[in-house]
Amino acid sequence: MDIELIRQLTDSPVYTVHELPATIGNAIYSYGSNEIREIIAYIDTSKEQNGSEGIIITPTHFYSNIHTFAFDEIEKISTNKHRDYASINGIHLPYKVEGVLAFFSDITDLTVLLEGSQEEKIEYYLSMIIEDLLEDAYEDIELTYDQRNQLISYMDDINSFTSLKDEDLSYEAKQLLKKAYPLLDDLGLDSTEMDELEEIYQKLLQEQEIADKTFENASRYYEDMLNNLKNGDSRMYNQMKSLMKMIGIDEEELKNKSPEELNEMLDSLCKRFGITKEQVEAFAKKYQH
Repeated sequence: MDIELIRQLTDSPVYTVHELPATIGNAIYSYGSNEIREIIAYIDTSKEQNGSEGIIITPTHFYSNIHTFAFDEIEKISTNKHRDYASINGIHLPYKVEGVLAFFSDITDLTVLLEGSQEEKIEYYLSMIIEDLLEDAYEDIELTYDQRNQLISYMDDINSFTSLKDEDLSYEAKQLLKKAYPLLDDLGLDSTEMDELEEIYQKLLQEQEIADKTFENASRYYEDMLNNLKNGDSRMYNQMKSLMKMIGIDEEELKNKSPEELNEMLDSLCKRFGITKEQVEAFAKKYQH
């Protein structure tokens, strides 16, 4: 067990087995166990240095006045994007965040998971995997020239996320995963990070399938509306104007917008309704004469 990682848990003094203070008895009685036979380290975090608060670390357990963990029963280590907390099996520990994450991930060999939004998880796990690949951390994987360049391009995309607004970040992160995941999957990666990305990727595919069906239904509705208009049914025209108003399109404003502004509006609507510009263009060509 790495003593240096133990020292990173708090700013309090760390006592090893050969220098245990008298307060260890109070600590064992208060939040330890009568089954303790060996102590790796003890940290007395109480202001009075009386053992009322602290950490006892044995080869098999982490005892503290906050919570006790058996190392072989730990299933999840997590934090958030800004590293505001470190959570072990859902319990937030009030120690140094980076120290807790480093110690428990080292002792359990578990990956630190991210708790957050979908786009935050995409950025987090993609970055970890791509950085490892570019640093040749996977001994059994040899990237081709094209694969390496593609991964570098993906990292550039991730680095640009910091300048994006929330709505744009969500869209761009999802689009990046749709592009990057097939390449990573083809490389045969097997890791917790890949499992997390696969779960998000499958959800995105399901969402896209629903969006495609919705778009197909809208296309059929538009086709019916055109046929009715050709047959002299003016009610369909009023319905179309009402629909445009509902989704925030003002007929008069459209007349005064530049091509660039119209393109920005189209981008915004595509992101809002989960469709691509290619779908819209294909749809428009279908009715061009």
